[in-house]
Amino acid sequence: MARQRLRIFVSSPGDVMSAREVTAQVTEKLAHEYARFFAIEPYLWEYEPMLASGHFQDSIDPPSQFDVVILVLESRLGTPLPERTAVREYRGMDGRTPVTGTEWEFEDALASARARGTPDILVYRSSKMAAVDAWDAQRRQAVLRDLEALDAFWTRHFVDRGTFRGGYAKFNGLDEFASKLEQDMRACLQRRIERLQPEDRAQRGVRLWPHAPFRGLESYDFEHAPIFFGREEAVGTALLRLLNNAQAGHPFLLVLGASGSGKSSLVKAGVLPRLMAPQRVSGVAFQRRVVFHPGDAQAGADLFDALARRL
Repeated sequence: MARQRLRIFVSSPGDVMSAREVTAQVTEKLAHEYARFFAIEPYLWEYEPMLASGHFQDSIDPPSQFDVVILVLESRLGTPLPERTAVREYRGMDGRTPVTGTEWEFEDALASARARGTPDILVYRSSKMAAVDAWDAQRRQAVLRDLEALDAFWTRHFVDRGTFRGGYAKFNGLDEFASKLEQDMRACLQRRIERLQPEDRAQRGVRLWPHAPFRGLESYDFEHAPIFFGREEAVGTALLRLLNNAQAGHPFLLVLGASGSGKSSLVKAGVLPRLMAPQRVSGVAFQRRVVFHPGDAQAGADLFDALARRL
């Protein structure tokens, strides 16, 4: 029996890119665990082609067409959209213009949720303090304008003079965010499973791997990614560090560990398959420079060959 397709839209401005990476990691983890029931597909704008022939927002599917929408905010809403393009109008639910991409995405999803009961909408806001430039007055004013716009959005949809309008969660750091997001996503998925017919729940299945999943003393390779479980925390840490290094202009990651501790499997079956997603980490996804300890010379050669076949 075919699995139910479950599309997840990730919405956020550019000041929470690390949180977007965490969201992608959590989604991928749950896609593995719930593969019996759902074909879970995360949708992030940086994975999509941005056509020069039109506005970038026109290239993004409307959030109302998805099953789950995840909104992550910190200290800004993003860039205002034109009122109208050749593809669609960009207005708020109350008809206001201009609106930012974040506002339009959230309100497009919210209008659909109120009218049709879908998508499920999960909202998270970082408690991190906004950085204000004490020396540059123009930058300082820009930050203050962003905060005022975010406050207006927050008052409109979530909290107005102590009155709660919509559900949301706050987080202090990426670890807390990852834990809360995973908990909420599991709850959403479980509710969807419970709505399935009993016979569907019993019969649903998917064959992830046609052979024995145990490698003995052999390491896991790129093609074993669908059955590589149990190292999500280490993979997530590696990807986050690589992302931060890439944003700082140094796309390099050093993996250390004792012989036989699973370094090769972690890199080849955990980290590299996720990097192969288009635009996952800018400037890193298609590089071939991988350095192994001299004792892992064969593993390095095998990995280089595997990458060369895929590039």
